[in-house]
Amino acid sequence: MKSILITGVLGGMGKETALHFLNLGYRVIGLDNKDYTELPIDYYQVDLTKISEIERGIRILYTLGF
Repeated sequence: MKSILITGVLGGMGKETALHFLNLGYRVIGLDNKDYTELPIDYYQVDLTKISEIERGIRILYTLGF
């Protein structure tokens, strides 16, 4: 299965992009600084405006095989 990483996944363009790739059969990994919604994705709350959070996001992606 192909995977895609989308940042800002809970906002307008990010959410629509996630839905598009879900419909194409992709595994969607989403990062956002907001609380999780009901999107059927692998979601991680990460604030990419903070260095410590970026480092945590990188560690998460590494454990997922990216």
